[in-house]
Amino acid sequence: MAMSNREKQAAFRARHIKGDEADRERLHLLVPVRVKRALERIARHHGLSQAAMLERFILDAQDQITRGMDNEQYRVFVGEAGLPG
Repeated sequence: MAMSNREKQAAFRARHIKGDEADRERLHLLVPVRVKRALERIARHHGLSQAAMLERFILDAQDQITRGMDNEQYRVFVGEAGLPG
């Protein structure tokens, strides 16, 4: 028997959001409609989900920011400044 949408969502949450091996976190936010529509268009253009497109935007931006940093600057960026090691 096929799983219902509710069962599929519960299975996804169990695999990706809950527990020690979780690799996802929820992000609840409101953005202007024009930003949401732009995300939809760009994601569709690239053949990606909106979540995957947002992930790509954020990781690309982080790469640009950190590209020229030395080790200490990077530690400050990730919030490890002042920690031993």
